[in-house]
Amino acid sequence: MPTFDPEQLTEAANERLNESAQRDPRDFRWGIFAWGDAPPACGGGVGCFQWFATAEEGLTFVTDSSPALYCTFDEEDQWLLMRQRLRAIADQWQDQPVDALAAFNAELKGLLQIDWIGRYQDLCEGSHPFCTHVREAFAEAESKTDTGVEAGHEDWLAFLQQYGF
Repeated sequence: MPTFDPEQLTEAANERLNESAQRDPRDFRWGIFAWGDAPPACGGGVGCFQWFATAEEGLTFVTDSSPALYCTFDEEDQWLLMRQRLRAIADQWQDQPVDALAAFNAELKGLLQIDWIGRYQDLCEGSHPFCTHVREAFAEAESKTDTGVEAGHEDWLAFLQQYGF
């Protein structure tokens, strides 16, 4: 049985974060926007979009990787308990996404907070307050009065890459 290695866990989580943040949302159509919930001096407040092929892949990142981005788990039991609690929340996401998102954020308080989990199309067109806010921020950055976006427009995609930093 392999020995628990907290440094390797954190390194793998960072690799997954960087990979998913660089993906094109036109190809990986499920997104998550999360930010570090720590003091600014510790990197808190910085967030990014991550893109996944399926909702399940995104939820697996949340449950199996994301806490290790912001916390060192010195004991394997500590890590396994956190992962188990997060997986139980993920199991309810399909039927109760709003409740599951609130439960994720309660469980991850002080580590990270998730503002949105959804489809790229919803980010471009949906009425969820987060989606509307992002489109409004894009319109403001582009000095536009119209908050509509073209899903494949390069300026929109570039904006999403930088949003949260």
